[in-house]
Amino acid sequence: MTKFLTREKMGKRKRRALDRTKHGSWEGVIPVTRTIENKKRYNRKKSPHRYDDDGAGIFIQSAYHCRSRSSCGSL
Repeated sequence: MTKFLTREKMGKRKRRALDRTKHGSWEGVIPVTRTIENKKRYNRKKSPHRYDDDGAGIFIQSAYHCRSRSSCGSL
């Protein structure tokens, strides 16, 4: 069994080893200051087209519009 030594009486290497064991981890957190991107500023890298829109909403609206009228024909 090892005797308890105060930190002041420990050697430099033992103190550093003790300090390393007590230091916590960041657990995936990046300790860098981040800034929020300005939404109003023009971004050349951002695509002007919306790729998340599949265009089905326009078809559904037009099909609904045609069902309400009798002059649409086949729909």
